[in-house]
Amino acid sequence: MQIYEKIIKNICRYLASIGAVCLLIIMFAINLDVGGRVIFNRPIYGTLGTIRTLLIFLIFLSVGFTQVRKAHIRVEFLLKKFNIKARRVIIILGLIYDFIIIGMLSYGSYLVAYRSFITRETLSGIINYPVWPGRYAVAFGLMLLMLQYSVDIYNFMRDLKK
Repeated sequence: MQIYEKIIKNICRYLASIGAVCLLIIMFAINLDVGGRVIFNRPIYGTLGTIRTLLIFLIFLSVGFTQVRKAHIRVEFLLKKFNIKARRVIIILGLIYDFIIIGMLSYGSYLVAYRSFITRETLSGIINYPVWPGRYAVAFGLMLLMLQYSVDIYNFMRDLKK
């Protein structure tokens, strides 16, 4: 299980790095587009579609690494009223619930992405921008989050036995 955990962690870290690069590209593209509008009175065509897709990549490729770091928002005021063993059981049940829900979302997102790819769905505008890469990023990011939840479930169950 340690090898599986390490692989998932490294993939999530790598994809979060790609998300950080997407953020840099977004900032650069916005600055160029605004500069082009102010200085030359002309926008850069395709900027909006590029930013939309890169924003999706930024968010969904980083969501797994956020779970690796345990940085997702949690409400703990009820958990503090239970003893440690009961807390761990509640956390495990919550992680199992999250695993199931994220798994269903990942599968549904994959189906939407596949349909988008097959139909060659695009954002209409001056430049027709393909939608399917962003849709696949959503499905892939959610799948990695689900895999990280499986690692967390295993670790909490192992700690519960101790």
